[in-house]
Amino acid sequence: MEGEGIFVDAAGLSPDVVSNPAMTTFIKDGKMDVGNVIKSYLGAQELIGRKGIVAPKDENDVEGWNKVYDFLGRPKTAAEYKLAELTELKAPEGFKLSDELVNGFKEQAHKLGYNARQTGELFKWFVGSQVSEYNRLMQEKEGSRSTAEKDLRSKWGAKYDQNLANIAKLIKAYADKDDVKFIEEGVGNDPRVIRLLSKFAEKMGEDGLLGGARGFTLSPEEAKAELSKIDNNKDHPYWNAAHLEHAAAVKRYSDLLAMVSGQAA
Repeated sequence: MEGEGIFVDAAGLSPDVVSNPAMTTFIKDGKMDVGNVIKSYLGAQELIGRKGIVAPKDENDVEGWNKVYDFLGRPKTAAEYKLAELTELKAPEGFKLSDELVNGFKEQAHKLGYNARQTGELFKWFVGSQVSEYNRLMQEKEGSRSTAEKDLRSKWGAKYDQNLANIAKLIKAYADKDDVKFIEEGVGNDPRVIRLLSKFAEKMGEDGLLGGARGFTLSPEEAKAELSKIDNNKDHPYWNAAHLEHAAAVKRYSDLLAMVSGQAA
């Protein structure tokens, strides 16, 4: 222990002072090094002054907490937080965060006392979690679209493309931007909704409201029904080679078989 030439007899001091763990390092051979005690005290005061942190009275001491937050690096206003751009965080194309959400994030971070580094790191985590959910939803949406297409191709066969074209005409003629967005973002992948739209389009085509939406291609079920009628009607031109319409009937029969198998052009 280095001395400063000022020593006092420890026996003359209060027992509480002598036994205090913070003071034992200054006592040797019954003598207290007063010079080093003073030096240590001044160093402690300098350190306290440099840190400048006074603990808030309690959790409701708003002013006290604000002083702590400001000292630890919280910017003066929420607008001063500098957050990474989505492109820097490698967010996928199509992923967006509204200005309202980002500004709300900054306001909440400021309210909680976060400094710039804390807020930046939390934002990275937040965006990452949102991107993961976005990717999951996109995969789910793509899976729904694939399933819907498979189901409709199975039921509509060669009529698939024509029915979709009719639905497109229906939407173009009667849906506004919000309707289109609603269809594209969810219900447009539901086979039940698509079949319903197809029925509307077909009916309106029959009534001349969609520029001739109804075509000559049938779904497999419709083609089977027409084939059954031909098979059960022996007076049909198909069964009479001498009939003037026999060739056309044979062609129609062949086309119907192709529709059933889904191979119609």
